[in-house]
Amino acid sequence: RRSGGMIPQSPHAAWGGSSTKTQKPAPAVAFDLGDGVKLELILIPAGSFIMGDKDDRDAKPAHKVVITRPFYLGKYEVSQEQWKAIMGTSHANTTNKGAKFPVDTVEWWECVELCAKLRAKFGGKRFRLPSEAEWEYACRAGSTTKYCFGDDAALLSDFAWYRRAKRQMPWRGATDPYAVWVSEIMLQQT
Repeated sequence: RRSGGMIPQSPHAAWGGSSTKTQKPAPAVAFDLGDGVKLELILIPAGSFIMGDKDDRDAKPAHKVVITRPFYLGKYEVSQEQWKAIMGTSHANTTNKGAKFPVDTVEWWECVELCAKLRAKFGGKRFRLPSEAEWEYACRAGSTTKYCFGDDAALLSDFAWYRRAKRQMPWRGATDPYAVWVSEIMLQQT
């Protein structure tokens, strides 16, 4: 459901800058989608983590994964206003309506099309979906526990919205500033 892609030598190369090792990539970048709508990306540093879970039959085996190069990832889920600015139309199947709410119920191919439209709009920059390893690495935010906030599943609804949560899905950026909020439809530019 997620698509990988080639990661260049340095994020600078993707932004048209130098790929020398002395320059550091920008920690965050924003793209103007028009009408005051922006797409914000943040830099995720290279590193390693243990992917999977030895106790979860669907996540076995736990194994070390190395992310060899930094990459940019969307700061928030793609909002409905961002989707419309990029795709030219609203996403019909979204559950919670509102410009700042994330787009949901999206097919993989629709996300690939969104990335293609971003590439066309911004001169061929390489937007793509993150690989499963990149996505999990970003979600973990350097933690070594089962979840980015610890091991207690009872606290999950305090840090993430999911179908069993007994609260309405928040709009983008409305969560605790220290909680990691990553979605499968987030964009990455490398």
